[in-house]
Amino acid sequence: MERIGTIQLVSSYLQSQYTMKKTTTLLLGALFCGVTAQAQIALEPGVQGTMTELTPANTLITTEEQKPGLQGKNMVTTSQYVFFIASDTVNYGEELWKTDGTLAGTEMVLDINPGEPGSDPKHLVAIGDTVYFSADNGTDGAELWMTDGTANGTKMVADIFLGAGNGSAPDMLKPFKGGLLFRAKDNISAADNDKSYLWWTDGTNLGTQMLHPIQPVMVPDGQTLTQIQVTGNGEKAFFVGLDDTTGQELWVTTGDTTKLVLDIGFDNDTSSVVPEATVDSDIRWLFAVNDEQVWFRVFTPSYWTNDSTIMDQFEYLDNEIWVTNGEPWGTYPIGDLNSVPDANDPTISGNTGAAFPFNFNGRTYFRANDGITNTEIHSTDLTFGDFPLLWNMNSQLNNGTDGPNWIEYFCIFNDELYFKAFVNSVDSAVTGLERVGQELFRYNPMEDKVYLVTDIFPGATTSSFPREMTVANNRMYFRANDANNQSNYELWCLQSLAEDSSRTAFKVAELPENTFPGSLTNFNEDLVFVSRNQQKLYIYSDDQALNVYDPGSYAMGPAVTDLENPRIEKPQEDTTTLSVNLRLDDYLNVYPNPATQVLNVTLDRQATSLAMLYSPAGRLVWKGELRQGSNQIQVGHLPVGVYALFTQIEGYMLPSKVMITR
Repeated sequence: MERIGTIQLVSSYLQSQYTMKKTTTLLLGALFCGVTAQAQIALEPGVQGTMTELTPANTLITTEEQKPGLQGKNMVTTSQYVFFIASDTVNYGEELWKTDGTLAGTEMVLDINPGEPGSDPKHLVAIGDTVYFSADNGTDGAELWMTDGTANGTKMVADIFLGAGNGSAPDMLKPFKGGLLFRAKDNISAADNDKSYLWWTDGTNLGTQMLHPIQPVMVPDGQTLTQIQVTGNGEKAFFVGLDDTTGQELWVTTGDTTKLVLDIGFDNDTSSVVPEATVDSDIRWLFAVNDEQVWFRVFTPSYWTNDSTIMDQFEYLDNEIWVTNGEPWGTYPIGDLNSVPDANDPTISGNTGAAFPFNFNGRTYFRANDGITNTEIHSTDLTFGDFPLLWNMNSQLNNGTDGPNWIEYFCIFNDELYFKAFVNSVDSAVTGLERVGQELFRYNPMEDKVYLVTDIFPGATTSSFPREMTVANNRMYFRANDANNQSNYELWCLQSLAEDSSRTAFKVAELPENTFPGSLTNFNEDLVFVSRNQQKLYIYSDDQALNVYDPGSYAMGPAVTDLENPRIEKPQEDTTTLSVNLRLDDYLNVYPNPATQVLNVTLDRQATSLAMLYSPAGRLVWKGELRQGSNQIQVGHLPVGVYALFTQIEGYMLPSKVMITR
């Protein structure tokens, strides 16, 4: 980013992003007229760079923390802008804003809901230079919107839930196959016990369609993860779905087909009024670990291990780790990490509490309770029984037992794994770590050892609570508090080893009030963040030459396994690739096509099927049940055009193109 004194030029910035950073003099900046000067923030002594406030007058930046598994009032970047949520306290309510890294270039994108109410924008997701989000224009309710950063390029994608003020309330937004997956409510799903179904869009009204009448559900935990997880190859998306028969279970979609992966909780649900309904599986922390597989935890019937030793001792394994490739035979538990019986129910093995999965150096790291060392860091290569303890950091407390270590917020930097951890141990001879409270630690894979980085808030019982570790321009930034003020959260930085081999963290700036930095974001190797307490937006540049940190192979997870569920035999025929045309031809005959008044549908080889007819604009115009034999759908009242008939065949929602003419 080219800078001229304390002035940033939008044109220079756009031309030079990813190429150059340098500082010249204030005198040269005075030669340029009409450019808005920006307030500079005093940095800590010895700290290089420039920190600038980007908050226009009468503007408050929304400071809502990220909700578990949802983006909430989040911040996203494209190549040109940072998008965020703010409100003008004089003229406008809460709307979508953007900045190019300058005060002059910080502005509202569009007053979607004119006047004071605001459009309540949230769940921002960037796909290239397009940002999708939920917003309410005051007429159509909360619907899916998109923007390129200009007022003319900001529009509603589709009015999914028809009717004044209804609103489809789109959330769980996730890029997938060149478009966007999301959960939304429409007129049919709302009538179905007020549910929201799985949708996909390519950004056009016509290309916005429901994929399957299954309800993706929010799962607890997963604060650092989105509810929908897409494999590394981009071919499959996983989510927890709820239906009346299997309860809450893991589902997968390829975009063309959407299906249940496996009914893990197969016991009879005695609380359900649906005959043969099974219990919910308590699935949490979905995490795509490689090109084809997803890691997750679930309350596990020991049956699935097919291990007589485990099955003889336990009926259930509490919160154990599973892996899936989207096929029943490729969905398996990796073992019993906590084999200590539950104190309240000896038929259940101990609760692992497995959480915060993160890929590093060819393995997936996570925190979990193994029943022996309490909650510490473990890792896995996805094979059965592979979940070794990384380091017993919180060993031997005053009562002689190991304490829990609330490890959170992993980050790769300097080819090491950084994280927040809690060391309250009195046995430093065992742990190799002094008693320092919750501070920043690092794991060196070459030495296979854990180190304290810096005791920012010195003392055995005081903690700096470092969070939101973010790398920009080959430095790692995070928020933490120190002894100057026990609630004084400020921006801290750790340099690269080339700059500082001692790995000494330093505070970047002490702002006038408790800053509480949040939404730390790398914007073209500068750091943008929000002061949650001040509700202000800042950008910090270290004014050093561009130096992008690439974690390389250290960011890779485990290799794809070919392991199978010990209870499910892999079919001889490859069922992972299905011929849609062949399946439809086997089961369904639609005629006449084109149709004028009546569409005949003959269903063979299946007793009943759910079916839905969508208009050229992507609107659901008919929903019903097709029975084996001949069926008729009245289409004489529908406008001419190309429609899509989705029919559920053996768990797949398959499309047929239907032409209506006159």
